[in-house]
Amino acid sequence: MQTKQLSFRATVLREDSEWVAHCLDLDIVATGPTPETAMDELAGAVGTQLWYAREHENFEHFFRPAPAEAWLKLGEILAGPHKTLVRPIDDSDHGVDRDVVNLEAQLAA
Repeated sequence: MQTKQLSFRATVLREDSEWVAHCLDLDIVATGPTPETAMDELAGAVGTQLWYAREHENFEHFFRPAPAEAWLKLGEILAGPHKTLVRPIDDSDHGVDRDVVNLEAQLAA
């Protein structure tokens, strides 16, 4: 059986004194003092949401896209120089291989 990989799209933007990572596919937000820390926090939050959805068999509320303006911001970032950050979603404690679910974010350079 072939394993399918699931990836979620995100942006990482500086807002005032902190970095904000926003998972656009799930409309989940996390912050941190660096882009990498914000991404780590977001990966943890997505992993928690995934675990909850699986535990309660409630995927209909799991996929909730971000508002249109967040997707437009992704388009602006992709149109210019940018960097991609990737984090695995570690749900191995609940039977999900850490190479199966990833969070991929675009950061304006």
